[in-house]
Amino acid sequence: MEIYIEIMLVLLVFWLVANFWMRFMPQYATQLPIPI
Repeated sequence: MEIYIEIMLVLLVFWLVANFWMRFMPQYATQLPIPI
């Protein structure tokens, strides 16, 4: 169960970083390998 929690935390951090990236650095958004 702890592994599942760690995975969720990593995904949450990645999501927050992605939102920060899109908000403050939109000119680099098109360089990301994932679709918007």
